[in-house]
Amino acid sequence: GPIGHGIVAISVGYVISYTRELVNFCGYWVYSSSYDISFYSSIALGALALGLGSRFQFKEYDTHPSMKEIMSVVRLFMTVHFASMILASVAMGVSNGVVSGFLYWHLENLGTTTPSSLYIEHKTIYDLNPYCLNDLLQLP
Repeated sequence: GPIGHGIVAISVGYVISYTRELVNFCGYWVYSSSYDISFYSSIALGALALGLGSRFQFKEYDTHPSMKEIMSVVRLFMTVHFASMILASVAMGVSNGVVSGFLYWHLENLGTTTPSSLYIEHKTIYDLNPYCLNDLLQLP
């Protein structure tokens, strides 16, 4: 859950901070980090979650929802409004994670201090997000 995600994010970020090196890029000296550990840990933890999830055993209950009830829920989520809302929410969530991570690391590579890069990143991501969500999803 969220606690595990937070622990892994902090741990991977800590390991990535040790891969920083000063590199000459087109005449400019910049700090560069290797993000390989984030991709490898994501693949390993995803495989672990899939393996553990496939081992769960569920109790059988006597009452099962009828096919009519299941189809009414499926029809509800297959409407254009709900499908577009779910798609936009997933896309914005993925985009926020990617933009947040890379914006923070690129600002730090450009030489900003950690508090200022966190401030810029949070202002960019979290202050603009409600406006984008309201415009894209047409929420009341």
